[in-house]
Amino acid sequence: MNNREIIIKQYFESWIKKDIGIIEEHFSKNIKYIECYGPEYNGIDQIRQWFNNWNKDNNVLKWDIKRFIENKNTIVVEWFFECEYNKK
Repeated sequence: MNNREIIIKQYFESWIKKDIGIIEEHFSKNIKYIECYGPEYNGIDQIRQWFNNWNKDNNVLKWDIKRFIENKNTIVVEWFFECEYNKK
């Protein structure tokens, strides 16, 4: 597993462990994060707020990496995700 794959794995684990410190360690203060379904977060402060709000009443139960697909500077991750969201 290369360094980029390790960082991605740690990011997934940060949600399971509810540990924002892992995210703060790897994201720059001026990060722009865009979710696959549209929401955008600009800066570590918005990321922190999103993370804390989401984790207040919800839980990531599983976020298993099936495989990494790499091509030069791009990594695509296929995963299995399971959570408890709005008590469901």
